[in-house]
Amino acid sequence: MDLAIVKVNATGLQPIPLGDANELVVGEMAIAIGNPLGLQFQRTVTSGIISALNRKIQYGKSTYKVLQTDVAMNEGNSGGALCNLKGEIIGINNLNLKDTQFKNEDGMGFAIASNEVKNIINEIMEYGKAARPDLGIYGRDAVSNNNDGVKGVYVTSVTKGSGAEKAGIMPTDIIVEIEKKKITKFEDMAGILG
Repeated sequence: MDLAIVKVNATGLQPIPLGDANELVVGEMAIAIGNPLGLQFQRTVTSGIISALNRKIQYGKSTYKVLQTDVAMNEGNSGGALCNLKGEIIGINNLNLKDTQFKNEDGMGFAIASNEVKNIINEIMEYGKAARPDLGIYGRDAVSNNNDGVKGVYVTSVTKGSGAEKAGIMPTDIIVEIEKKKITKFEDMAGILG
């Protein structure tokens, strides 16, 4: 998640305020501050807009709830501040997805929303780490090959020692429900797990 808590023994420092990501609207201006490509270009500032709110992105075996932005982000910007025009931090730059389908090289930028940052910081302060719900599976959207057309999450692999393994979930299973909530795609499952 590119977040850490660092204690600084100094006086006279002024913290940058955290804004409320729940007040953001699509199209609002955003400014990214970071060190793309290392210290040679430190404190680089780029601007753009908030493209989407509350995107759920699966990366590895974790699902993240993030802001999507068209602000230019490169390696080294990750962990930097995403600010609004008031100078408040509205997110922490976290991920840039690039794909050959994009005509340009910018890809799509994502930031951890400030409200999620507050929750993670509180978890780290209280428990020493941030807890993320995880079933212990890798999977993808699926429709069964049978004529019944059952939709759900096709399990491609199960993590050893995970809750999924203990529950008897196996590769090739299709998960169609969690806690009496129907699942038709991976995004549904990520939404339930939060």
